[in-house]
Amino acid sequence: MNFYAVANGINSILALSIVITILIRKGNKPIHLTYAFFSLLLFSWAFSYFVWGFQKDSAIAVFWLQCVMLPTCFIHVAYFHFALIFSTIKTRSYKYLLTFGYLSSVVFCFMSINNMLFDSKDVRAIGPFRYWPHASNFLIVLIAIQLFFFVNSMWILLKNIKYSTELQRMRTKYFIIFAMMGWLGGLTNWFYWYDAFPIPPIGNIVVTFYMIGTTYLIFKHDILGLNLVIRKTFLYALLALFITLTYTIFIFIFEKLFQSIVGYNSFIATLFAAVTIALLFNQLRAILSKMLDRFFFGKDIEELSIENILMKSELEKQDKLKAVATLASGMAHEIKNPLTSIKTFAEYLPEKYDDPDFRDKFTRIVVDEVDRVNNIVKQLLEFSKPEVLTLKKESIASILDDTLNLLNNNLLTNKIEVIKKYNEEVLLSVDKNQLKQVFLNIFLNSIQAMSNGGDLTISTSHNHDSLLITVSDTGAGISREQLSHVFDPFFTTKESGTGLGLSIVHGIITKHGGKIQIESAENKGTTVSVTLKNQS
Repeated sequence: MNFYAVANGINSILALSIVITILIRKGNKPIHLTYAFFSLLLFSWAFSYFVWGFQKDSAIAVFWLQCVMLPTCFIHVAYFHFALIFSTIKTRSYKYLLTFGYLSSVVFCFMSINNMLFDSKDVRAIGPFRYWPHASNFLIVLIAIQLFFFVNSMWILLKNIKYSTELQRMRTKYFIIFAMMGWLGGLTNWFYWYDAFPIPPIGNIVVTFYMIGTTYLIFKHDILGLNLVIRKTFLYALLALFITLTYTIFIFIFEKLFQSIVGYNSFIATLFAAVTIALLFNQLRAILSKMLDRFFFGKDIEELSIENILMKSELEKQDKLKAVATLASGMAHEIKNPLTSIKTFAEYLPEKYDDPDFRDKFTRIVVDEVDRVNNIVKQLLEFSKPEVLTLKKESIASILDDTLNLLNNNLLTNKIEVIKKYNEEVLLSVDKNQLKQVFLNIFLNSIQAMSNGGDLTISTSHNHDSLLITVSDTGAGISREQLSHVFDPFFTTKESGTGLGLSIVHGIITKHGGKIQIESAENKGTTVSVTLKNQS
């Protein structure tokens, strides 16, 4: 049996499961798209390799070998592209290198199709493979470029550890660990191409461990930020079944290897060996997992997960308290005006108590001003309530206006002109307080971006099934590198920021069944588009 090809058969299924998961979850962020592209290339390489490894006809074997080579020409650049997107550091200086990588990959594809990387007629049997080719002089260039991009990918991920949050550092370290396993394992496939290095592609099994580890982290610890919830679901059951099958295949392979070495043939001996290997593998897997977690992070993965949940909860509270503090600061100015009116009338009351017109005016104004103060305090209390989604028919225009009124002082202080372009009155089933939090976050970000003044334009447009709210400012804008991370938890460019503001906003809009998108350019301003389902 060709164990190296079998390992890649398993790898192809795991890679495809990642691609399908990203598609099902509609992951459309650059980090999702680049990793899906890399995983698709990995699937194409592993599946073609699996089929090629069992071919008995030379022509068909060469065809599948070409299918192996095509994704091989791109896979190193695709991972480098993912590393650039995943990193939170500025990576503009790498765009020319990325362009070179993709262009060189196209050239290598052309060379492979035209048998310039290997001679399709110069194949021989080696190990369990019937048709393995000899390398041409050009192949070493492809191998060198692969190594170059692999080293650069690891360097970018290592630099990312220094500039990222604790959660991002943990994710980056795991990617580095498993990427090194996968890449070093995959590179062992090049030795058979040269007669001077007759080392079999044993790294394919290491690639399998890389794929299992990465799949586990994506599904259980959501390291790509896909907001996966798979426990007690059909998807979780399928994942558990697949892991069990993969584990069983590994036991079968190692039992057969053990049988060929020892030479036993009885069913009882086979069963005993399989059970023994299974127990050893299970214990070894648990020991290695704990050793890895303890060595790199000082804790095992369960402890880290609990810590991250608690940290996220605490930072969400801090973000909410900061928003409440901002509101309170603005409301202090709003409350001061009615209190001044009440104080003025109260001072004149002893002198003009006998004047009926004054008493009527006093009663009317004081009641109105007290109601005004009460309304402001009520809004502050409502905003600070726990986030429980309560849907009611509400006017979106009123919600926008109420939120803007809370920020009147901030807008005046920063010399910001508000331009309203409301299309028509629309009632939607929404949670008013949570939407206020959404627009408060968006407005505050715009105000902070326009420290020297500017225009804040709020527009609404309505069609038969949705309402689009756009908030545009003329502020400093967001760089392309930062724009791809704005919704990532804990990502912030502010010294005192928690990095959860827009993450919470994204979560609230998603809970409402809506979508949020941000377009921005440095020194040209930012436009935030919120689409809500029309249920009026």
